Order: sequence, then structure tokens, then C-alpha cells
Amino acid sequence: MFQTHIFCLVRELPDKKLIERIRATMIQYGMIASMKSRATAEQLALEAKLTDRVEAIKGILYVVKKKTFDWF
Repeated sequence: MFQTHIFCLVRELPDKKLIERIRATMIQYGMIASMKSRATAEQLALEAKLTDRVEAIKGILYVVKKKTFDWF
């Protein structure tokens, strides 16, 4: 059986750990429950795998768009 390992680029904030930011985003999108007492079996399984299979990497991704000019 394959085990997927996910590397997630996360912008650092002074008051939260990187993995806490990922968890908060997953809660926001309903992937995991905010309270374990209300979680489905699937949400509990996903949250259990979060710390084992997700590695948060501190960083910011910049996308630079090149402007092109048409010369006549």
C-alpha cells in the first residue's frame, strides 16, 4: 500500500504554528471538524493522517507575470 507524503508551503504568522494554519484552513473548507465530538469517521481519519503525512514548509510563493509589449 502506498503512503502519500504532502509538502505544503505555508506563510508564517507570529502567533500560529504552520501545521495549525493548515488545520484551520481544512476546518474552514469542511475537510475536518472543528470539534471532534461532531466529526465524521472520514474527518477523524483525515485529521489523524495530518501530522503523519503532511509536512509544513515555511515560505511564500511569488508569481511574477511578465508584461509583453507589442511593437508595431
